[in-house]
Amino acid sequence: MGEFLAQLKEVANNPNIPEGEKLAQIEKIHAKAKLVQKVQNKFVKSSVYAALPTEEEEREKEEWDGNYVKKSDTGQEEDIGQDNPDNTPGEALYQDVVDAAKEYMMNNRPTGAG
Repeated sequence: MGEFLAQLKEVANNPNIPEGEKLAQIEKIHAKAKLVQKVQNKFVKSSVYAALPTEEEEREKEEWDGNYVKKSDTGQEEDIGQDNPDNTPGEALYQDVVDAAKEYMMNNRPTGAG
């Protein structure tokens, strides 16, 4: 919806567009926005939306269950088990985090991020 508001602002503040043309463009933008809203409302009322998990259900899924699972480069999950009896992350998981952080800092870090 923000895209439509930006378009409206651009049209409304453009002094080179005649008033009649502005009105026509604004009506087009309004019609598109109403269509998007109509589709969104239809989706929210659908059974597909109702079947989606809630935020609480998602959090419960993400909670740690005491076992560590590592995804390999092929996408398969490999259970690396519990590293120590007090259920704290062990060396294998720690090294994965360190490697991921190094990769980010070397390749993906935003410009000007220190």
